[in-house]
Amino acid sequence: MISSLISGGNMMLDSIDPWVHAAFDPLHLSGVGAYWRVISASLLGHIVLLRLLPLASKLLFPNAYGRLSTTDKHAWCVSLTTLVHSIYDSFFILAFINHPVLNDNKMDGFNQNFEYYLAVAMGYYMWDLSTCIINFADYGY
Repeated sequence: MISSLISGGNMMLDSIDPWVHAAFDPLHLSGVGAYWRVISASLLGHIVLLRLLPLASKLLFPNAYGRLSTTDKHAWCVSLTTLVHSIYDSFFILAFINHPVLNDNKMDGFNQNFEYYLAVAMGYYMWDLSTCIINFADYGY
């Protein structure tokens, strides 16, 4: 089911494709149009992770998490979301650090799995940017 949402086959999502391409292709960002489903799934996944982490933190770290203020609890969850993405990043990059196709042609080398990784990373950075903007008053960055 998830793979069909990402790769196509859903009439409702397929009808959005021309709109996404019309918005991003003129800006020479055709990769966004081609991978908007993966980017959206990544963004949604990071939002869900941020919402689930308070529950997990209460169960796994009841004393430490329970003593934090509301602002610190949110900062804790944001930090853990970033940590989870960093671990994902590290393992994925290690898998591609010596990929023959990407190493042979560093400028135009292509690998479909690496493209998916970049789309997931873009979803994370969209989440991170929105978190920074929404919480600007709390963190000051």
